[in-house]
Parts: sequence; structure tokens; C-alpha cells
Amino acid sequence: MGIVTYNSNQYGFTSTSRSLVSVIIPVYNHEEFVGQAIQSVLSQNYNPIEILVVDDGSTDNTRKIVQSFGSHIRYIYKNNGGTSSALNVGIKSARGNYICWLSSDDLFLQTKVQKQIRMFQIHSGLGMIYTDWYETDENANITKLYRSPELLTRREAALTLLKGNCINGSTIMVKAECFKKVGYFKENYIQAHDHEMWLRLCRYYRFGHIHEPLLLYRRHHKNLSLQPDPDHERHHFEMYQEAKAFFRF
Repeated sequence: MGIVTYNSNQYGFTSTSRSLVSVIIPVYNHEEFVGQAIQSVLSQNYNPIEILVVDDGSTDNTRKIVQSFGSHIRYIYKNNGGTSSALNVGIKSARGNYICWLSSDDLFLQTKVQKQIRMFQIHSGLGMIYTDWYETDENANITKLYRSPELLTRREAALTLLKGNCINGSTIMVKAECFKKVGYFKENYIQAHDHEMWLRLCRYYRFGHIHEPLLLYRRHHKNLSLQPDPDHERHHFEMYQEAKAFFRF
């Protein structure tokens, strides 16, 4: 079995589960956006949530803005090493049973965490759940809706992911135990660290898909995800070879 598809209107969300969710926000010089990202997590209609902001060596006012939220935030500063290294620090520091990632320029919609937890309660065998998302302009005005594809088996998930990354990293929720099985993000991957991780996860775990946009993905001139990766082709070749060997296709 592969990816479970899910309509968020299919179930009532009345559960009061107390599973701790850790939301990791890696940040580098996003003083203009990081406060909004944090507030979108604080505004979730689910608790308990711990927020870990991993500052990847920012030189602007990021630290001051994050620390203005006080004890609501676990602030971790590290030397600059890229998004994947910041995520790994967050994962290793997280206390939750479930882990989310939120880019410091993006925003969760209010019911994101609750709906993903509810789906895990209904489908306990899943390892990761992702959602659809909205793209916005720099001012968070919605410009486009992205629907993720339907994938029926783990093998089909691998084949589809090898054609391109169809999962937005800020939409995911992963069981923390999964990282003990598959390891952490590859820190030498500038752009494809999330893509490569999904390919590793789908070797062992089924994915769930919520058919609802629960993230605002902000497009602007400082998007780290738009920065070039000189090793892009080599990394994709490595991902293909590893998936081919595992799935035997």
C-alpha cells in the first residue's frame, strides 16, 4: 500500500488528543516574515504544540523578533549550514511524537495541525501526511492553488517523486519515530534535501494526503527554495539510483 488519500470533510474533528506536535521553523535572515510564521503556529486550534525556531546564523533582527515571543518559543542558534542542517538540529531537539516543518516565510492555516493529527488517529499506520497548498505573493495574497497528485502504492510514489517533487515540505507532518528508521536530511543537498527525504520515507512508510490547502507558500525575491544548486543533476541521479536499487525498477 502507498499513499492514503483523504478528504478533510469526511470526518468530524472533535478529538482532544494530547499528542505533542513539534513545529520546526528554520530561519536565515527573514526578519520581515518569521514573526508571521510563528504567529500562524501559535494560532493553531490544536495543542499541545512546541515551536522550535532554529536560527541558521542570521545577521539581521531575526533573534530579537523570535525572542520577543518569550517562553512560547524554543530558540536555537547555530552557525550557518543550510536549511537541511537546521532541520536536523530541530528534529534532534524536538520532544514531540509528530514533527512539522514550516519555512520561516510561509504560514500555516489555522486547522492544519489538528487535521493532520486527526488523520493519524484514523490511519495509525501512516508515516507522513501532506496537504495541498496555496501560493501567495510577498504580502500573503493568494495567487494560485496547488493540488498534490494521487499516488496509490509506495512504488508508484517513488516513481512519481523521481519525476519531480510534488510535496511541499511545509505541508508535511511526520511521526518522529520515522527519522530513527530512515535517518536525517542530507546536509550536502542544497535544494533536494526534502525531495530525497520523501524518497527514503516511502521505502518504509505509507503517506497520507489531505485534499485541502492548509499552507500559504509565499513567493518573494529572497526565497531560499529558488536559489540554484550546482549539484542538482548529480543529486537527482543519486536519488534515482538509490530508489532503483531499493524498489528494483
